Amino acid sequence: MKMDAEAQVAGRLHHAPAVGASLLHGPRFAPQAGGAEQPRAAGARTGTPLQAIPTDLALTDWEVLLGAVTARLRTTVGATPGRAGPTPAQVSEGVLDCAKSLEQLHMTLRHELDYRHRQALELFDARTALAQLRADLSAGQALEQRAEHRALHDHLTLLPNGDYFCHQLAHVLAHDLCEGQALAVLVIGLEGLQPVDHEESQGMGDHLLRIVAARLSRALRSSDMVSHLGGGELACMLQGFADQAALSHLACKLFDTLAAPVRIGRTTRFVLPSIGIAFCPAEGGTAEAVMERAHVAMARAKAWQAGYAFHDRALDV
Repeated sequence: MKMDAEAQVAGRLHHAPAVGASLLHGPRFAPQAGGAEQPRAAGARTGTPLQAIPTDLALTDWEVLLGAVTARLRTTVGATPGRAGPTPAQVSEGVLDCAKSLEQLHMTLRHELDYRHRQALELFDARTALAQLRADLSAGQALEQRAEHRALHDHLTLLPNGDYFCHQLAHVLAHDLCEGQALAVLVIGLEGLQPVDHEESQGMGDHLLRIVAARLSRALRSSDMVSHLGGGELACMLQGFADQAALSHLACKLFDTLAAPVRIGRTTRFVLPSIGIAFCPAEGGTAEAVMERAHVAMARAKAWQAGYAFHDRALDV
């Protein structure tokens, strides 16, 4: 079985086949007429002269090849019962061949270690490049998300802007609104955001608007959509209110919340909200039509100083 393994290893050395034959088999002894074997003269081995071991030697063959070197050394310097020992010249030649084989195996091992080191560096470089690509991709995606968020939200209040609000309203009307479910849109006009004297800057009005917008968001449910339409107008999209009485109660609550005094530094400011309410789909129409009705109701609430008002088709006639 050992000789079969050695033969397989020698056969795999296709780049230098003589190495397998020389290293694994080495010098043989010719038999005498009386049955004893006499060593052949130097250079009369059955193997060919030793050649370079290929640098791509499989690591699984190392054990067999090193075992072959060990066995050859023992054959070269040792005496076998019933056989004549090798001559000094044959011992010297065999030891030199084994030394050359070990040197070549050592060179092969160094080549393999260098190759693996280069592979490790290339793998490290590839992983580093991949990590950089992933980081760049994540940064690009984050930048894209931030750009999309800025396009859909108001930079002052950080609420959805008017275009995004109308888009979401149209989507709800077309897809998400179940049969028999009511939806209400509130448009809230704010008075009192402008500077009251020349000592106040526009920044005071922006700060006041941010506070009022935050109050409105906190007073509603997380499922309700709140938007800054622009200027001094906010909007809300509410679902789940079955009747006008529930909305009236909510409108009173929102009015009190938004009209409460706002303390900014040493200044106390007041904002007067006017809330217009439009039902849909009871009144039907597109998102633009619903928003128009809510604006009409808001204008009436402001004109009547009622705090809030529902849209009434009868008043449009």
